[in-house]
Amino acid sequence: MPHNVKLGKRERVSYARIPEIMDLPDLIEVQKASYEEFLQRSVPPEERSDIGLQAVFKEIFPITDFSDTSSIEFVSYSLGKPKYDVTECQERGMTYAVPMKILVRLILREKDKDTGEKRIIDIKESEVYMGELPLMTERGTFVINGAERVVVSQLHRSPGVIFKTDTHASGRKLFKGEIIPYRGAWIEFEYDVYDIIHVRLDRRKKMLATIFLRALGWEKDEDIIRLFARTETVELPQWHDSDIVIPIEESEKIVGRRVYSNVKSPMTGEVILKMDEQVTEHLLERMRRSGVTEVPVIDDSLPEGIIGRIVASPVIDMETGEILAESCTLVDVELLRVFASEGIQTVELIDEEDALEIEFLLNTLRKDQVRTQKEALIEIFRRIQPGDPPTPDSARSRVEKMFFYRDRYDLSPVGRYKLNQKFGRDDPEDLRILQKEDVVEVLRHLMKIQR
Repeated sequence: MPHNVKLGKRERVSYARIPEIMDLPDLIEVQKASYEEFLQRSVPPEERSDIGLQAVFKEIFPITDFSDTSSIEFVSYSLGKPKYDVTECQERGMTYAVPMKILVRLILREKDKDTGEKRIIDIKESEVYMGELPLMTERGTFVINGAERVVVSQLHRSPGVIFKTDTHASGRKLFKGEIIPYRGAWIEFEYDVYDIIHVRLDRRKKMLATIFLRALGWEKDEDIIRLFARTETVELPQWHDSDIVIPIEESEKIVGRRVYSNVKSPMTGEVILKMDEQVTEHLLERMRRSGVTEVPVIDDSLPEGIIGRIVASPVIDMETGEILAESCTLVDVELLRVFASEGIQTVELIDEEDALEIEFLLNTLRKDQVRTQKEALIEIFRRIQPGDPPTPDSARSRVEKMFFYRDRYDLSPVGRYKLNQKFGRDDPEDLRILQKEDVVEVLRHLMKIQR
């Protein structure tokens, strides 16, 4: 038996044998509701949410002049009624649209020559006609110049943070991390085949990632190291001689002890034992076959647990001001001998486990020749605007406007939500500019997955 089936406001006759259990839903309800939310036609101006058309105007305004003495502020917008209905627009070859006007406020200020304070001298409000805004029909379409059109949403990269991998020509996988805003400059971290971390700002030439960190305020090497690794202050016991060269025939004095430098084969140059590695019977026999005659072993008086570790902060002679060891320096016997001769009692070292985690960051720091925040800002300015002469003030202003100004950078609530989910944070979703901690979290995660 035929039966009636509702399709939105229409009613059709169905000859199907299986009866309809529920009415067919309105399949374009999502599009219509989304466009209505964008316009907010039925919402009073003072009650409109900061979404859609309202958000667009709030992002553009206020507009100020160069002297910052006058500004134009957005008050509200209004949508009129269409001049013709849908049928008439199709017959006349016109666009089904409504007039849009915005109410703006002009504020004039005067600056006091003595105090520098600004006071308002005049306020004017005026309604400005902006143009015709196409209106969606009940069928979810638009009538443009008499022709009915359907707008297809275009997919685009969602804001937030993503990690991906590229394959080098050598076959090695190199990971990348990208902070993608809804509007503004991208930040892309990437590795090279030499285990160095680089960064690209706004799709420009790449530079060392540590330069960007210095520009954000972490000026010294030790400041950057402490962001990603634990450190500990180790006391250095007083000792004198540290190394002994023992003939290989005296095996009983060699086995079980550590070497203070690399032991290489005289014939091939191959490294048989690395610095601070323990000598075993097998390695001793291998050295004999390779033609090694003497083994440099560490004396028992040498402090244990220090050889092979990495200095976290510079070691300075307090009397002369001489830097005895820079950050990222590998501690060896020669360096300990220098510390002992200069009377150095403590040294800050990177935690052994964390040193392995940040190996790529340490490689980058060793290659970085920039030492101050000012130099880092100027270097970034040269990469972004290569034709303009850099100054410290212009460089700082350029970097701040790229990532920390709402009118230039917008992460969007979606981007902030994805960052919170990825790194287990609870930042508010209305925090839509970049945070320095976001950069640190992305780099920390990138180093974890690369290993």
